[in-house]
Amino acid sequence: MLVLKEEGAEVVKDVELPYPSFEMYRTIQRPEAAFSHMQEGWLSKKADLYTRRTREHLLAGQKIPAVDYLRAQYERRLFSSAVRSVLQRVDVLFLPTIPVPAIPIAQMDQEIRIEGVEVNATVSLLSLTMPFNLVGLPACSFPGGFTSNNLPVGLQVVGKAFEEATVLRIAHAYQQLTDWHRREIS
Repeated sequence: MLVLKEEGAEVVKDVELPYPSFEMYRTIQRPEAAFSHMQEGWLSKKADLYTRRTREHLLAGQKIPAVDYLRAQYERRLFSSAVRSVLQRVDVLFLPTIPVPAIPIAQMDQEIRIEGVEVNATVSLLSLTMPFNLVGLPACSFPGGFTSNNLPVGLQVVGKAFEEATVLRIAHAYQQLTDWHRREIS
């Protein structure tokens, strides 16, 4: 972000963003995913190609009551309005893609420790992108550096509705000013 500031970008810190419940996300995402996989016949015809966890999530999505789904959609509309209100005060949001450095794929189903608190790895890794998926805003994730342990760090830029070009221009500008995307992990 500092490289963009050096190029003239105005940086506004401490922007207060609302945060949706992960339960709301699941209540919307799982039935929608289940419906898509059922409609295409994938789940019934190719169940063995899914991981156990994905299969369980899709089957759970089939059992979410319509009233819960509709309540979550209502909450989503309220959340969307709050996020769009924040974006009236800034051009874009610039934040990490995930709240921790990359973790081994084998740890995805486990608990991990973030700032002394045990959290589900998958929930944690989705926590900074999921809000913008719910709202349907354009976002782009790109390499933003490495930790002292040489683990990649991702950044994301999130824009206003229908401003995909702005998001891509900023991501491109960042990559023109840095070389993180060209470095190999050793």
